[in-house]
Amino acid sequence: MRYEVTNTILEAGDIIFVHRSPLHIKNLYKHYGIYIGNNKVVHFTALGCSRETNAKLAYIQETSLEQFINGGLYEIERFTFNVFSKTEIVNRAKQSIGKGIGTYSLIFNNCEHFAKWCATGIAVSSQVNRIVRAILGEMGFNMIVLRSKRTMRRSLKAKAA
Repeated sequence: MRYEVTNTILEAGDIIFVHRSPLHIKNLYKHYGIYIGNNKVVHFTALGCSRETNAKLAYIQETSLEQFINGGLYEIERFTFNVFSKTEIVNRAKQSIGKGIGTYSLIFNNCEHFAKWCATGIAVSSQVNRIVRAILGEMGFNMIVLRSKRTMRRSLKAKAA
């Protein structure tokens, strides 16, 4: 997927992210969400916990933009193709509040997977993909992609049931 990062004015339906620097490691990862308008963001997180990535406490929730950026600066990630309209992206995000698209997993189902799924219908994380390719090479990466697809299919079947 091709995308560009901009710092223009927010529009409802934008994918936004903020760099996080835990353990004093600058820009260790990006935290993603969907801007839904009125200074509100829907994202997959464990807010209220010291770690956003705590799988047991993570769920999709609506928070203020201020709470989402948590002292950082947001950036907008715009895809070069539109699968869903801005209205549809906002609706997909809002319909997932309190539920999600499966159990949180740093590798298989994180905040970036959620945000990109809302916008494109494809749950993908470029951050995870880069790390997996660097560690496991192309063959390991392909194994992760296959597992991710199976996990997503199971999650969607369970949600439909």
